[in-house]
Amino acid sequence: MNRIKVMTFNLKHRIKEDAFWFWRKRYKAIVEFIKQEEPDILGVQELTTKGKRYLKSSLKNYKVVGKKRHSIIFTNEYNCLVIKKDFKIIKHKTYSLSDKITRLGRKAKTDKFPRICTLAHIEKDNKKYFVINTHIDNSDKENKKRLLNIFKEIIDNHILEDEYIIITGDFNMTIDNKNLKEFSKEYLDPFKDYITGTFVESDTLKAIDHIFLDKRLEYDNDKIYKDSNDKEYMSDHHPMSCEIKPQ
Repeated sequence: MNRIKVMTFNLKHRIKEDAFWFWRKRYKAIVEFIKQEEPDILGVQELTTKGKRYLKSSLKNYKVVGKKRHSIIFTNEYNCLVIKKDFKIIKHKTYSLSDKITRLGRKAKTDKFPRICTLAHIEKDNKKYFVINTHIDNSDKENKKRLLNIFKEIIDNHILEDEYIIITGDFNMTIDNKNLKEFSKEYLDPFKDYITGTFVESDTLKAIDHIFLDKRLEYDNDKIYKDSNDKEYMSDHHPMSCEIKPQ
């Protein structure tokens, strides 16, 4: 059984100050990084419509699945799953982290933006996986708790008994956060003892991006790419990855 490399990466939303040439330069570096590291499963956050088209056209060995959270351009975001084509994608779906999960674009008053998650049921070598990727709102503690509860409910209602679970995302919380710590108790956390962070602008803050794994999985080669911007600036987040192996 070959190992499976799992990665999560917040790609940084294209903002007004991010001029067209700089956006293209960033995404060229991102694609080169992905091709070099060859993750089998990659959860991305802050992916725009143009970014999604660029990834799909540039990464011929991958499928990019997931819907946008909203129709308004400024608040638009995909939490796509980028999956190698040697996996069979049985089904995928994007849900809203709101009181009505099937209504994309819906949010609570305390949310800065509508929040979503993208999940996929995939299979390889007769092993089945439930992969889910999200981006939790950077708001107050109670709202983050509410979003985590909705996220957990979506997981519980959609995972199948014979699937290994893989969770990726930008949670905007370190593992020291009480609510995230409670959420993660059911899973393996390859980075729980890491002091190294994933947000470029803060060297003292622990990782706010996370990978959580089914406890039946084995993992190794866990890594946060602190040198991710050494060649070309890609994002204000460092990607993280680990390799897994089902029992």
